Amino acid sequence: MLNNKTGMKRYSIICLGLILCMALSIVSRGYAQTPTAPAPGQQQPAQPGAQTPPVRTGPSEESISTTYREPKKDPFYDEKLQAKKPEEGAKKVKLVEALPPPSFEEREALWKQRREEARKNGRPEPAPSEKYLIEELSIMGIFKKPEGQGVFLKPKTTATTMIFATVGQKFWNGSIRRIDGNQIEVEVLTKLSNNTTKSDNQTLRFTRGR
Repeated sequence: MLNNKTGMKRYSIICLGLILCMALSIVSRGYAQTPTAPAPGQQQPAQPGAQTPPVRTGPSEESISTTYREPKKDPFYDEKLQAKKPEEGAKKVKLVEALPPPSFEEREALWKQRREEARKNGRPEPAPSEKYLIEELSIMGIFKKPEGQGVFLKPKTTATTMIFATVGQKFWNGSIRRIDGNQIEVEVLTKLSNNTTKSDNQTLRFTRGR
């Protein structure tokens, strides 16, 4: 009986030891499979078979604008390859030219218009001589009055017209400034292409038909 009890005790101890060894083995395997947290600043080692996430480079999607803006300067522009602009001094200078006067028919129509406006507004009417150019007049003679000298002028455009003119008489492009003997000094006005008027003094001589 004692031997049987002793044998049973040994068998029980051996079984209990085997159970403890198996339990410790299972616990130790669980600890080995549990990943440990990496220390601060240390990257976690990659697991076998796991893919490493790609590293982001460049700006984020939110910071990229979808609106196209044209660059202020052409990236392909090269000043060295461009033709040089001509200097300002090389610009063409516009010539100032004398404008031709209107025809006699145009001048007469404008003169009649001025006369009608003067009559309506109660102003003095323009003299008939104001529709003629100075160069269209021929000096036919000189006369004297108590207030001064005068001249007989005949327009070349109208055969039956005679003008008696004194100092201050106006024409289409000038007036008489002075009469001294056989010399008549006139002021000739010329309209230019730059919207200005040029004034010249000219002297006409009465040659008594010579």
